[in-house]
Amino acid sequence: MVSIPLIFQRVSYNFYNIYALPVVFAGLIILLLGIFILAKNRKAIGAFAFLTLSLSFSIWLLGISLVYISRTPDVAEFWTRFFWSGVVYIGSAIYFFTQSVLGTIEKKKNAVIFGFILSTLFLFSLHLTNWLIAGVNHYFWGFYAKAGPAVWIFLAIFVYQMVASFMAYYGRYKIETSPVMKKQIRMVAIAFVVAYTSSVDYLPAIGIEIYPFGYLPMVGFASVLFYTMVRYHLLDIQTVLHKTLMWSVATALTSAPIILIFFKYHTYTNFD
Repeated sequence: MVSIPLIFQRVSYNFYNIYALPVVFAGLIILLLGIFILAKNRKAIGAFAFLTLSLSFSIWLLGISLVYISRTPDVAEFWTRFFWSGVVYIGSAIYFFTQSVLGTIEKKKNAVIFGFILSTLFLFSLHLTNWLIAGVNHYFWGFYAKAGPAVWIFLAIFVYQMVASFMAYYGRYKIETSPVMKKQIRMVAIAFVVAYTSSVDYLPAIGIEIYPFGYLPMVGFASVLFYTMVRYHLLDIQTVLHKTLMWSVATALTSAPIILIFFKYHTYTNFD
């Protein structure tokens, strides 16, 4: 177990690890988007549901950046358990947000609560045992989580929650008569399809050395949702943003991580 003082020592981190920069950017974008939505409609259950979702995503992304820059396995494992504290709630938060968008939260309340109970059980397992996370591996981009035996149970539940959410969107889309609501559902479903591709980040945890580029789909997810809020007033968000500004922000969200990587590759030749 790593000592707490070591966590806060500069010597424990390599701040020049280029792989951490775009992940930090993506995490901050998701977090700010969640705060923005809540600020625009504080009383709406959908705004609270999205804040819950954005917190899960941002804890994952910001935490994983700290894993990347960690110099020792002990420090990396500490931050791994931190960022997985967000990961275990992602599936439940997505399902919660889905029911909020579709206006079926009362009907599906028990399923939503049960999902969060399961997530909390995984959280206890994460911090009290090695069943979910069994340590860390080291790859070319830095340290990364090493999955424990219970990760397969978690992934099965996660996939079920993803499929249930997508089918809820699909079922509602087929019977919806409001043109605006149909467009909202279509765009939110597209956003989550983009976000689902970030599941590639689970592969290194089971020993497959593939660079976890999940932060890129998450930036795309944020861009699509931002567009949907401005164009179709998702979650009753009313803004006065000009379309030009809207597209400029969406373009910046999409391109900034790539620009950051390019810049850092040409700035630092020694990452140690």
